[in-house]
Amino acid sequence: MTKKFDLLRLENLLRPAFVVLFLITGFLHASNLTFGKPVISFFQWPALALGGIVLILRLCRVRRFLGDKILWILTAFLASFLLSSLLSRGAGLYENLRSFVFLVLQTGVLYACPDDAQGIDAREREWRVYAAVFMIGAFVISFIGIVFLYAGVKEVIPQKAGPTVCVGFVWGRLFGAWWDPNIGAVTAAFSFLFSLYFFFRTKRILLRVLLVLSAFVQLFEVILSDSRSGQLVLAVSLGVYGYFGVRKFFKPRMKKRFWRIALCVLIMLVFAAGVFFLTRALETVFVDLFLPESEVFGREQDLVNDITNRRTQIWKSAAEIWREKPFFGTSRAGILPFAEENLPQTYIVNNDHMKFSSMHNLFFDVLVSQGALGASIFLVFVAACLAAFIRKGKRIFDGHESAVMFSLTVTLVLISMVMTEIFYVISPVSTLAWLSLSILMQKGRKKE
Repeated sequence: MTKKFDLLRLENLLRPAFVVLFLITGFLHASNLTFGKPVISFFQWPALALGGIVLILRLCRVRRFLGDKILWILTAFLASFLLSSLLSRGAGLYENLRSFVFLVLQTGVLYACPDDAQGIDAREREWRVYAAVFMIGAFVISFIGIVFLYAGVKEVIPQKAGPTVCVGFVWGRLFGAWWDPNIGAVTAAFSFLFSLYFFFRTKRILLRVLLVLSAFVQLFEVILSDSRSGQLVLAVSLGVYGYFGVRKFFKPRMKKRFWRIALCVLIMLVFAAGVFFLTRALETVFVDLFLPESEVFGREQDLVNDITNRRTQIWKSAAEIWREKPFFGTSRAGILPFAEENLPQTYIVNNDHMKFSSMHNLFFDVLVSQGALGASIFLVFVAACLAAFIRKGKRIFDGHESAVMFSLTVTLVLISMVMTEIFYVISPVSTLAWLSLSILMQKGRKKE
């Protein structure tokens, strides 16, 4: 008993340190000031070491996890990833290994929750600490971007391999200190959500002032990045989060559950649409207030002929590649080499912009990388989570924490239909989403 207790205590000590380092590593990857720089190693390798130790400690007592059906599905997904990598005959071996390590850490450390885990209250307190770290990281990078804007920084740095790095206000949009304006805007939108969540939780005036400042900086980032993805995340996340507050208001006032839910959904759909169009309208205000007259804002000319900004052509390439490797896929790192060798005319390798190594859509990424086998497991995973939310909703959705975690998770799944998130990448948003899903599922498993 003492030995088990010591192992559990050690695990609970190491896991928070891993999560914080993993979050910091994600931010370093997401910033154009540190992307690909040696400084990442000072955080990434300790994070990998701590995550590996936690995994070993958990494997020593693996029976604690046998009751989580979703974890079994994720284990099958990992097996599918390994199979696709092996069958790709070594294409991109290091990249595949790297992606596999991230997947194992996301599922085995961030998501996996043992039967003797900390109580839900303790995990929610931890989650709030991680959310605070997330907000600080997002604020620092976005604030540096504002400084760059006022300093007139605008750099376009070609790379020998990979996409061009842009710093400051470039090509009609604010890259700032983010590696990609869409990544920056999405991260900023979720940080805005967390600012709102903490604002309602605290009564401290100074903290509320700081949260308002953080929210303004993140709204600035979302709008001047000219990212429709970020604007969509802001609208949907606030709409989903607000639904629970509206539902709580109407619950004692409407007895018919169906009509109560329908009314709340309708109200929040209208609200979300209002937020989206308001952010679009605020673009003009922000441009007039913060941009020099010499700057041209927006990408309207780029979107005239293709409102999806190349995504439909990329998805067409995904279908073409999948038809060639339908069952087990090309492996994650094998997408581009396979297309170059077998489909030299497909869009992701033959266009006027760059070579694309991802499909800008989570489902197509899985379908191409791991074939029909991996995509089927992925759909089973999504269905199992939805079923748990529906069947065990009364246990899961019991407060503000559940509302903000659910909003984060659902919105990230939605936005992953137009960008690569959740699987195959290390990002602060994905890290918090896996933790949020873990806590929500733990609530669903607890006894009535």
